[in-house]
Amino acid sequence: MELPVNMFSNKRYKVIEAIDKFGVITSLQLEKYLGNVSRTTIFRARQQAINLGYVQERSYGGRSLIAITAKGAKFIGHNYKGESLLNDDMYHRVISNEVLFTFIDDYRSKGVEYLQYDTERDILRDMQLSLSFNELNKPNRVKNLIKEIPDIILYINDYKIAIEIELSPKTNYRLEKKLNRYKESLKNDKYSSVVYVCSNEYIKQSLEKVSNHLNVEINFMMLEDIINSEEV
Repeated sequence: MELPVNMFSNKRYKVIEAIDKFGVITSLQLEKYLGNVSRTTIFRARQQAINLGYVQERSYGGRSLIAITAKGAKFIGHNYKGESLLNDDMYHRVISNEVLFTFIDDYRSKGVEYLQYDTERDILRDMQLSLSFNELNKPNRVKNLIKEIPDIILYINDYKIAIEIELSPKTNYRLEKKLNRYKESLKNDKYSSVVYVCSNEYIKQSLEKVSNHLNVEINFMMLEDIINSEEV
């Protein structure tokens, strides 16, 4: 019996669910993330989802950039909204994905007993769920949440690590605001540690200056030591 047009096989559903988890992902990253799903299945799932209006795609450096739509997010039911392929932070999202995949591969190769992770969409959803109705209805409250959360959270054994990907300089005011939140989070054991992945030395030095001033214990890594951003 033929499946209705709006139904997916289990494997194809996993493809759409993965796109929703990241919000935005390249075709190559999607294949890497779904290592046990064939390229043909992934391609067919993408085409079916496009036809149903669940995902959208555009060309990106010789491959496809894929985003979940509002309709697709509603279908999966894990997140509140879809993503636009016209946002200014697309490069940041793609780089964050690649950093996450590298960390996952590294820790898996070390044989850690427990490894889980939250993407920015996971973290944003959980933050929204934790807020009261009145808090959510404050002007720009939901919009500003994105400035208060890390890009990635890694759960490694008993450790919960917040990871920030910094690709462009920020004002001292913005840095102080974010780092003060992390200082409080570290004090309250919300996170075991905070890692800033910096794209250049200037960004790292700016962050170090502010973190030293605020007495916040931050770990720093250079992006070039984790991934080759030119290949993303």
